[in-house]
Amino acid sequence: MTRIAAALDRYFYFFMSLAIAAVVAYGFSHTVDKRLLHAVPARPAILYLHAAVFSGWVIFLIFSRR
Repeated sequence: MTRIAAALDRYFYFFMSLAIAAVVAYGFSHTVDKRLLHAVPARPAILYLHAAVFSGWVIFLIFSRR
């Protein structure tokens, strides 16, 4: 295996986890604004739980691949 192939093999999942985080951040940047926290009517609590769990999973994915 060449040096470049070894580096790609080692860091593939790390860079893909960064790409996942970037795509999610870009996608939600168009829909999340100040109305999310002070929405009328109020958002269900499961929405905030889902956001926290998924954000934690992405952060865990990034740091576990390093």
